[in-house]
Order: sequence, then C-alpha cells, then structure tokens
Amino acid sequence: TMNLSYHQLTQTISRLLKLQPGMVTTDTHLKDELGLTDWELTLLINQLERKFRVEFPEQEVQQLQTVEALVSRISL
Repeated sequence: TMNLSYHQLTQTISRLLKLQPGMVTTDTHLKDELGLTDWELTLLINQLERKFRVEFPEQEVQQLQTVEALVSRISL
C-alpha cells in the first residue's frame, strides 16, 4: 500500500487539469465542482493509476466522486 497525502493528490490533480493551486481540496467534487465528464474522470483516474502505481477497479471509477474518495481508495 502507499501512504498518499491529500496534498500530493490535490497538487497532482490541479496540475493534470491545469487548475490553479488551491482550487482542488479534499472536499472537491470531481464532476459537480470541476465539471468533469465521465470520460474526463476516466482519463484522470488512468493518469493517477500510472503516477501512483495503483489500480482502481473499473466498476468503482464512476463512484469516486471526491478527492477524499480517491485518497481513501489509493491508500488502501
């Protein structure tokens, strides 16, 4: 397992989505607040999987709604 910090993940998501630092917090809702489509969320998850060497089960991807949910899943 990997001990991933919220800070690492929020920074990575901000960089990948070309957002200002601080726009992404643990409570940020990936679809509602960042406006990600299902496809964009899938692409983001794929990038996170490669960067952090983790794998999200395909059936879980659309259920990962917030940054906090991502961190919890990666840190398992």
